[in-house]
Amino acid sequence: MSPRLPRSTRLVIRIASRLVPSWHRTAWVRRWEAEALHRMEAKGTRRGLTRFAAGSLSHAIHVRKEEGMIRGFVGDLLFTIRSLLRRPAFLVLSLSTLAVGIGAVVMVFSVAEAALLRDRFSVSYPDFRDWTGRNDLFESASMFTHMERDLAGEGDPERLIMAGVHLGFFETLGSRAVAGRLLGAEDQSPSFERVVVLSEGLWRRRFGGDPAVVGRTVRLDAVPHTVTGVVAAGEGWPRGAEAWIPLPWGTTPPDFVQRRSNHAWQVVARLQPEVTPRQASFQVAEMARAWYSTNEGGGEQTVEAAVVPFRSLITGDGAAPALIVMGMAVLLVLLIACINQANILLVNAWTRAREIALRAALGAGRGRLVSLLLGESLVLALAGAVLGLALAVVGIRGIETMIPAGGAGDIDARLNGPVLVAALGLALLTAVVAGLIPAFRASRTSMSAALTDGGTGAGSGRSAARLRRSLVVVEVTLSVVLLAGAGLTIRTFQSQLGSAAGLDPEGILIFDVRLPATRYPTRAARNQFFDQAILRLEARPGVQSASVTSALPLGVSRYNLHRVFLMEGAAEPPAGPEFGGRWIEVGPGYFDALGITPVRGRGFTEDDGPESTPVMVVNETMAHQMAPGDEILGRRIRSWRDENLLREIVGVVPDIQLGGMAGRPEPAVFVPRDQGEFANLSFLVRASEDPTVLVPAVREAMGEIDPNLALEGLRTLRDAHRDELAIVQIVTVLFTVFGALALVLAISGVYGLVALSVARRTREIGIRMALGDTTGRVLRSVLGEGVRLAALGAFLGLGLSLVLARLLSSRVVGIPPLDPVAVLVIAGVLGLAAVAASTLPALRATRVDPVRALRAE
Repeated sequence: MSPRLPRSTRLVIRIASRLVPSWHRTAWVRRWEAEALHRMEAKGTRRGLTRFAAGSLSHAIHVRKEEGMIRGFVGDLLFTIRSLLRRPAFLVLSLSTLAVGIGAVVMVFSVAEAALLRDRFSVSYPDFRDWTGRNDLFESASMFTHMERDLAGEGDPERLIMAGVHLGFFETLGSRAVAGRLLGAEDQSPSFERVVVLSEGLWRRRFGGDPAVVGRTVRLDAVPHTVTGVVAAGEGWPRGAEAWIPLPWGTTPPDFVQRRSNHAWQVVARLQPEVTPRQASFQVAEMARAWYSTNEGGGEQTVEAAVVPFRSLITGDGAAPALIVMGMAVLLVLLIACINQANILLVNAWTRAREIALRAALGAGRGRLVSLLLGESLVLALAGAVLGLALAVVGIRGIETMIPAGGAGDIDARLNGPVLVAALGLALLTAVVAGLIPAFRASRTSMSAALTDGGTGAGSGRSAARLRRSLVVVEVTLSVVLLAGAGLTIRTFQSQLGSAAGLDPEGILIFDVRLPATRYPTRAARNQFFDQAILRLEARPGVQSASVTSALPLGVSRYNLHRVFLMEGAAEPPAGPEFGGRWIEVGPGYFDALGITPVRGRGFTEDDGPESTPVMVVNETMAHQMAPGDEILGRRIRSWRDENLLREIVGVVPDIQLGGMAGRPEPAVFVPRDQGEFANLSFLVRASEDPTVLVPAVREAMGEIDPNLALEGLRTLRDAHRDELAIVQIVTVLFTVFGALALVLAISGVYGLVALSVARRTREIGIRMALGDTTGRVLRSVLGEGVRLAALGAFLGLGLSLVLARLLSSRVVGIPPLDPVAVLVIAGVLGLAAVAASTLPALRATRVDPVRALRAE
């Protein structure tokens, strides 16, 4: 027979259970009695059970408090939701305001999170071997390197972005094959046949998704490769790659591979399950510091290493500054939305003054009232965040459509974990920023004033009115700043799109070619190809001239090389100065094709060949930099860290716009193509009429020379420049949208303030109308309040805009100062909007019935 608890012990537990909520009481008693029985059996005595049972009293009190808090929270939440649903106008206005602010921030954050997290560094093979040899850190790892190849056969040749990959690459990524197989260990042998894996996108686009492509031979740079398989969409790497081949490991010079300073590869690795990125990054950094404390030459070396999450995006160099500017603009939108929401909540607190006073009279403390009102703000913010996420998705898709293929990059923005966490954080921040002041003000409601007939309670005093007016002024000020920013970016985009300092870009067709070393191994072979290509192109009807260059102007070049130069006889640094500038190799007709006339000396001719005197042409900025006030023609300079060859300066040309953004001219030197070293050059073809008509003729002429070469980026120079300015265009559109949103929010704030003022002054207006005040005077009185606040905000905003515009134009190339016309336009738009926002409440005020107004009070 099992022992029973003493009656006194059971009695104490049963008495304490009366404090436990009824639905939870039976289970609670059973747990306490079972624990007491277990203690009695374990100790073999009843001693101490009463003292143990007495502890149930404090636990019961704790359970009751906890239950009360939970039920109170749930009750407040349900009340808040029901209360919001009973006020649809307030709900819609609040949610739309918050959705705009949060959605704009989430959209820009999504793009920035995708665009700014990129590969930080390359590694050498010894780095890779030593790091990935740590089995305690990495489960698997592999290397890859970017490359390009021309794919020929079954249609026009096309340029492919590819990757050469090491052992275990696809296994580390966890990639799947949708046809055939991926690369294996046997494919790495130099003696094995050349193989390639295709992306699913290329497979469907080029081969129609035919499974029989596996085993077929394709030509990459005219070299046959056997297709082994197709990798599933989205499971290859790096982003944008359309084919993968094994790294030619056995044919790589040993010194090139084993030199630790040769950072030629990228690494992907899968961490061990128990290892965090931070832990692995610390270990990798420690190893790098040990290896690179001195470099191979014995000098001090500073190399940092880190493990970063597997996310990368290839974007233009201007993406980061542009996204930072957009981030600043969108934070202003969020701040304006918070201010607008705070005003809405202040008005809401005024309308709920009697309810809040009743709660206080029934015993609700100030903390409870604040938590109730903040809870309402939080519910609104979370609902606004959900709507904002939907708006962000639409905005991201719109941004993606604005980015040209091969222009600013491949935006892979999505609502992933970090973005959702950021959205939740924004919702919480917005709830606190927008709801804290209204909640505290409402919690100080005067019960006697709110419960008395005619009392308005919270938000009716002069301090509350001043607060609302101040918020509206700040809102208008920030809106003007955004409107000014929109005007600046529109002007910047328009001016940059039409810019082409020093050259004539109209009527020019451009394209790039790659000459594979396997078929064009010598400079002579490459020069022969370019000579034939120029002759064939210039022989086509409609072609005025043609030439080649290593770097196209207007920022559309894919190859930009900078070097440093010394005058003949000058001491090398640090004993003497060196001068930096762009190194551009050009064909004989380059300057003529771009409409450039040398200001001194001459351009290049067919006589400037490989065996003739090394020569060079410099632009005016380079000439002034190296020989200020002196004649530079006939002098000789050298690129002393590279080819280290003295070249005679035979001409000086005007500064031309080399980058996509017009601004301060860059120093540059031009070298004859026949005396250069580039195998990959860009063609310029000047047409007598519409250059796009020449596209078939250009393809035919180049195909006659080498049908396996792809003509990459075949388009007009103007179109290429427009593509390079895609980021500027995106910023322009977004600034315009943000400015419009800010204007709508600010004007809604003005409207809300004037409407509230009319509602609060109904009795006053009724008395004035009863005493004979005219409709015009009442109209002017009500209109004046909104217009005065808008004028003050506009004045402050324009002053701040002028300061910021001057600061930006002095620090960022291409941004013009804010001109008086733009200032007047912004002021006019804002003034008209403020008058329009104040007109409806003002007209409503003139229709107040004095008798009804006095009777209502």
